[in-house]
Amino acid sequence: PELVCQLGKINEAVQKLAMLDFPATRVYVTFETEAAQRRILTLLSIGSKAVKRNDVMKVHDPSHLFRSKLVLNIKEADEPSTIRWHDLSDRFWDRFLKMCVTTYAWACVMFLVAIIIRQCSHKSAKFAAYAIAFFNTAFPEFAKILVNYESHPSERRLQTSMY
Repeated sequence: PELVCQLGKINEAVQKLAMLDFPATRVYVTFETEAAQRRILTLLSIGSKAVKRNDVMKVHDPSHLFRSKLVLNIKEADEPSTIRWHDLSDRFWDRFLKMCVTTYAWACVMFLVAIIIRQCSHKSAKFAAYAIAFFNTAFPEFAKILVNYESHPSERRLQTSMY
């Protein structure tokens, strides 16, 4: 009885959310078998130029168009556990701006580190070596903080941004 009551409340919440409008940035489709996934990917895949130009003549079956006029950009998705669901709705320019801010912060920190190491090397080579060792261990932690500020649709892209 308790589980049925919880299920009813969850269904109610889902129905309320279903009434709201959300912008669709990506659609994920799951398949029963790997063979079905491969078959659909083969049927619906089209060249990137045709997608960018919305070249409907390249689509073999008109029923494969979105709203009968838009070419779909079909590609194999990352594994569901690696998708960063909260970052999916971020627009390109929002992601670009965040990357510019973090790149600027990185450049400022690198400039500051270079000045500190140069000042340490004027005192002695030993101080410079200690400073370099310290920054070699501290900077990866700083980079993690910077990269977490950025918006990444998947963990793979997050890891790529780290390096």
